[in-house]
Amino acid sequence: MRHRLNSMLWLAALTIITGSSTLGSLAETQINRLLADAAAASDLPSAEARLQEAETLLAKPGGGIDQRTQPFLRAEILRLRGRALAAEFQRRPADSDLRDQAKRSLLLALDAYGLLIRQCEHELDVLDQRLTAADPTNSPDWRDATTMLSRANYARAWTEYSLASVTPDPTERRRHLEAAIEQFTGFTASGYQEHPILAECFLGQALCLYELERYPQVIEFLAPLTYKNTPPETFKKITLLRLKTHQQLTSPLELERTAKSYFDRVPPNREWDALERTMALARAAALVALAEAGASSKTKDQFTQRTDEIAKRLYGYGEPWSSQLAQILGRHGGSGPIRHLVQARDAFAGGRLDQAAAEAQKGIDAASNETPDTVAADLRFTRAAALWSLSRWNEAFAAAEAFTRRHPADRRAPSMCSRAVRAGLSALTGETPIDRTQFLDFLTFAEQQFPQQHEVRRAPWYRANLMLQDGRWSQALDQLTALTAESPIHLEAQYGIALAAYRLAETATTTQPNAPPDRQRLVQSAQAVAQFAETASRSDSPDKSQLTDAIADVAAATGQKLMDLPDPPIDRVRQLLDAIDRLAPTDQSIALRIRLEIASGNDEQAIQWINQAANHNHTDPNALAALVDPIEQRFRQLLTDRPAEAKQLGLGLVNIYRQMLTAATTTQQAGPTAQTIAVRRRLAAVLDDLDQPNEAIEQYQWLVTHLPRQKSGEALRGLALACERAKRYGQATEPWAQLAAGLQAKTDGWYEAQYHLIDCHRRDGKMEHARKLLAYFRLQNPRIEPAQWQSRFDELAKTLGLP
Repeated sequence: MRHRLNSMLWLAALTIITGSSTLGSLAETQINRLLADAAAASDLPSAEARLQEAETLLAKPGGGIDQRTQPFLRAEILRLRGRALAAEFQRRPADSDLRDQAKRSLLLALDAYGLLIRQCEHELDVLDQRLTAADPTNSPDWRDATTMLSRANYARAWTEYSLASVTPDPTERRRHLEAAIEQFTGFTASGYQEHPILAECFLGQALCLYELERYPQVIEFLAPLTYKNTPPETFKKITLLRLKTHQQLTSPLELERTAKSYFDRVPPNREWDALERTMALARAAALVALAEAGASSKTKDQFTQRTDEIAKRLYGYGEPWSSQLAQILGRHGGSGPIRHLVQARDAFAGGRLDQAAAEAQKGIDAASNETPDTVAADLRFTRAAALWSLSRWNEAFAAAEAFTRRHPADRRAPSMCSRAVRAGLSALTGETPIDRTQFLDFLTFAEQQFPQQHEVRRAPWYRANLMLQDGRWSQALDQLTALTAESPIHLEAQYGIALAAYRLAETATTTQPNAPPDRQRLVQSAQAVAQFAETASRSDSPDKSQLTDAIADVAAATGQKLMDLPDPPIDRVRQLLDAIDRLAPTDQSIALRIRLEIASGNDEQAIQWINQAANHNHTDPNALAALVDPIEQRFRQLLTDRPAEAKQLGLGLVNIYRQMLTAATTTQQAGPTAQTIAVRRRLAAVLDDLDQPNEAIEQYQWLVTHLPRQKSGEALRGLALACERAKRYGQATEPWAQLAAGLQAKTDGWYEAQYHLIDCHRRDGKMEHARKLLAYFRLQNPRIEPAQWQSRFDELAKTLGLP
């Protein structure tokens, strides 16, 4: 009876795909579609999302799915989840939890299939006895049971195969593979006939043979399957398996024949998919081996040419193919620029920058008119990038210039042009500076080719700065004064004008010792400082900080020269000092301020500045930090009895804290520091005391965002309470919910979070939702300790109209 059934198993397999989608319910069709999507998913999250949708559909009552199909679909979900977990484990082999999860799911699926198979076999036994005189294939029940039996056996075979991939024990692994072969044999024993499911069974059995290292059997077993009688996708997988088997058998010539036969039928302009790229890598490795063992130069050249053709295609696909190709090519695979390019990029990716630069140069030297422009561009780009990373500025400038000039249409050319400019600037100040004429010539080219690039728009400043470095003050002044206020280098221009005008005034004094300073040039310098101060706050110049410090010194020196004039322009000097105060007060500027106040007869002001000069560290964040403790202490003392005075102190505290945050932002490393976190905590607390909840919310939100989860509880609570004080009850629910989920149950903090979460929903007008939350909470916590929380929840229940 079973023998008769087994002989027809592969025929029943015809319905494995078509049966359920044609005859099943709408829900079953949707589930099968989700399962197919999960099977095709390329990552675990995508597969799991589809499987969860399928589980939800399967759990819905009234879906019209028959009782035999339901357990099969549940088993399929388990199998596909296990398969997805197993695939993820192959990508992350160090994650033993993934392996255990995969194995657990697959074993559950295996048990489910086994139970289903036994049920189907029992049903068929009963039907065989009942239908002894009739042809059982005419019975719908017999056909349904046979179909389900085939589907279960087919799925069970693949489950055994997947289990082998997550089983570390060799004996157990072999047992799973042998069991899978036994299951697949039920379909393949009668030989191959053209059918997609049967082709998959042959593939599955061959995969098991491969894992058992029965390589000759793999080749022999797959021999009947050709591109003519096998579905294209399955044939592609079979071809890859054949190539891997030839690799294990060390048969590069057979591998090349098999691969060539496949790729000769692939349209030349069609993009290779991931499987085909993997096949091409295997083929490249075989061709390298064949070229090295070539009996004649003609044979060697033939295999080398094929290697180059494959390398060009694979290289164009980027990572990870180019890196894997580099490992295959090694020192002998392929020839010419492409080999050097692959090796250069592999060296660059591995951090071997000197090797990358040298290998790229070899490729550039080996290039010819037949070299694809993309390869030539990538060679120059890789060399420039490697030299840039090595800070070898002279060579980096030359390489970046070569790339930019030769490949101006490349999408990377604008950014490489900017790098060339920056490398050139660094090379100008190196031990062996580059030729300035070459750099200035490139600036002209860059302005013509890429006028909108940020670095290129700064070219006039770079030219003028070279003039300033050479002491060509008049030329620099003429070039910089010709720029408009809309120029992107307006800030730099004002610094250059201030410096050049001051130096010209100083030069005049040097050449004529008895002559007074050049008033016109000094006034021009002072005006430039004022323009700089006005522009600085709006400027995004990368050199703003450095220029600000530099111009402050120029401004102080200019002011001293102005004060040396027979009739010093007091108002002009005062404006100059005001500009310095907006920029960066220095010891020199304070000394100038004292001199100015004395000259103006303002003795009291002068004394104040003298005192400040004696304690000139008020811009130091540490000095500000030292002020806040006594101020905050006094602030809290006055809160109850003298609120008006406390408020003034509090507002001052807020200002100091904000100054500290600003100083920390501009002087410390990126990312939150312990000092920044402490300042924001104290600022938030003071804002709470000043009844400024909206401002406090901003600080608490920053703390919640930047603190580690395990340290953010206090900030979450502060945020929630501040939101309540600001009557932003809907916003308060989120931090309360996080606290309720993260705190230990049945503690004061946990009860507080639960209480406020429900109450905020109530205050936000979501009464029904609040009632449901409270009802569920009371159901889960019939007795609340301590009693104060019991009474508060009882009062809340009354407010919500609950018993």
